[in-house]
Formats: sequence, C-alpha cells, structure tokens
Amino acid sequence: MFERGGLSLDRLRSITASLGAGDSLLHAWIIPRLPHELPACLTLASMHGAEVVARLLDARLDFGIARSTEVPDTLRTRRLGTITFALYVPRRLRPRRRTQTLARHDLPASKFDEVDLLATPARNVVFAWHGRIERQRPRVAALIDGLVAAFALR
Repeated sequence: MFERGGLSLDRLRSITASLGAGDSLLHAWIIPRLPHELPACLTLASMHGAEVVARLLDARLDFGIARSTEVPDTLRTRRLGTITFALYVPRRLRPRRRTQTLARHDLPASKFDEVDLLATPARNVVFAWHGRIERQRPRVAALIDGLVAAFALR
C-alpha cells in the first residue's frame, strides 16, 4: 500500500507528519484504520474542522480530515466518502411534546423499540493538505496515497 516510485517502507519512515481531525472521527474512524506498519511518524491532533483548515493554511498541520464544505479551493483534497452521525435517544428521556420529527431506522424491534434516532444530514468528508508539503517533501506523495486508501469509506 505504501510503495510508490520505488520508495521502500524504510525511506518513507523518515517522514514526520501531523494529521488533524474531529475527535469523533479520530477515535471511531482514523485510529482503527491506521495501518499496523505505518510508514511515517504521524502525530494525531483533535480539533474542529475550521481549526483543521486554519492550521493547514498556515502550515501548522500537514494533513487534515474535514467536511468538504469547510475546505477552500487553495488546499488539495481527495474525497474519502460520506458520513452521517446519529444519536440514539431513549423515548423515556425525550420531551413529552415533540418539537421535531425523529427519523426511524429499520432496526430490530426487540432492541430498539424504545429508542428514537436523531440523525444529522450526510456530509462529504475529504482528506486535505496544502500543495507546498509536496514540494518540501517529495516522498510525501506515497504517504498521501496510502493514508487516503486506509481512511476511505468502503
């Protein structure tokens, strides 16, 4: 996965990079998908999408994962997929007077008959970086390819 242009895993390991994303993305999606043999020293940072973009723009962060709507055209991106966050709320905890319609999923009634689902709209997520990193560290292209492959939604 992490070989490109004849670069070996050992040569890629000399790369040190930082990756920023939201806390829920880091814990539920990024960390579980990190390859066992990571070909770089990768520092993970938890932050909001706007901060990810700001740090990418001023070179305090090498890579970031954010909603596509938050990333300006000045950054390079690769689409990772679409995600929807959901919150399951026991019916006994919701207000008696419902102010909004709650979405329902086709879930087994035996487990979820007392639960409503609140879901956010689906959001496109991208892997982003500033083009200057490729000029400063040419071997980074192989790292980008490998990380995008590891983090893409299947």
